[in-house]
Amino acid sequence: MRSSSRVIVLASLPFFLTACDFLDSDDRIGQFYFTNSAELPLEFKIDDRTFSVKRNEVGMVDLKPGKHILETTKGKKQSFFVYPQNKGGIINPNRELYYAYNMMYVVGDYENKHIPRGKEVVIDGMIFEGGIRSSDSVFIDNNAFHCSYQLGMPLPDEITIRDEKMKQAVRTKCFSKQEFIGFYEKESGEKFSSPNDPDSLYSNENTVTDQFYYQIPTANFSDPILQKDATELVSLIKDYIRSDSVTEQEELRKKHTDIIMHRLNRDDSNFDVKERVKFEKLCNQVNDIIAAGIIAK
Repeated sequence: MRSSSRVIVLASLPFFLTACDFLDSDDRIGQFYFTNSAELPLEFKIDDRTFSVKRNEVGMVDLKPGKHILETTKGKKQSFFVYPQNKGGIINPNRELYYAYNMMYVVGDYENKHIPRGKEVVIDGMIFEGGIRSSDSVFIDNNAFHCSYQLGMPLPDEITIRDEKMKQAVRTKCFSKQEFIGFYEKESGEKFSSPNDPDSLYSNENTVTDQFYYQIPTANFSDPILQKDATELVSLIKDYIRSDSVTEQEELRKKHTDIIMHRLNRDDSNFDVKERVKFEKLCNQVNDIIAAGIIAK
């Protein structure tokens, strides 16, 4: 019989707002972080640079837009592309788990009853509920994680904002697993402990919410108009991923915007509902690729 498991709600702790926010997302362009939780050093190469990362050490590499090569100590090579619109991220050759956690900052004792709790995420068998995401992908994209504070950076006790009327703001931090466990224990005052019951529903489980695997969709619609639009989008995104030219990619992004704007100005209410839903899914898949800051080639 499976035992019930405790759900830990990641609520906002006493973090506060003050006056003026100077956080600049441009500061993170090209900044990709890495760390190592293993006893032995983590060694890898990016292009012609060799990295050796000791246990719990945090490193960062500045990568310019363009194609790069990641190589492990076993000689496995993985090409990837950094796009000009990137906001940095995490390079993860050892496929460790990383987390993006949304911290709510509030003014005084202000409380918003409508803050969404988010999904459940399991970490070593413990269930956490709140604004938290996880990934073990080799390339973790900060265009999706939106971390204001990267690996090794502390979350400040208070932040400042420009708008005096604001009562709350969200800041996101990226954590390694060990860093998140330490953060949880410090802020909650509780010891992190996995379920002892081997029959527990979530025993030794770890949730991965984001794969960062971008699959090119297929155009298969019965309606000729939707089929034409879908074929155009699929062809565009194939060219976008194949291209190693930043200039060509920018032209394709502009073309993508034109296609989307044309669609928004069109009345789609006459299309079959299932066809519309399927087309919307295709558009979202294409949008995810266009919005990405880093993609494995």
